[in-house]
Amino acid sequence: QADGKVHDLTTGSFEAEIKRHSLVFVEFYAPWCGHCKKLIPEWDELAKVSKDVGIPIAKVDAIAEKTISQSQGVESFPTFKLFAGDPKVAKKYQGQRTSPKML
Repeated sequence: QADGKVHDLTTGSFEAEIKRHSLVFVEFYAPWCGHCKKLIPEWDELAKVSKDVGIPIAKVDAIAEKTISQSQGVESFPTFKLFAGDPKVAKKYQGQRTSPKML
């Protein structure tokens, strides 16, 4: 839900959470990735501001959750995707990586 928090998705929750919402913005990250670590404050801020527009913000540890990252074609980190109610319906986000621009 869009509650101002970043939600961790796993193999057990990914599909259900994507299907539960009309839009979900997801970051696929690697715990060791320097770029991913630098983006933590931006992703947290995005979760706060997206609450007003009702878009949940989530993240997937692509190393721990290889099944999800492979099925989503994740090849580099971080990878951002906006899902539209179905794990097979997503648009890869390649824009600027600041919370105002990502919203």
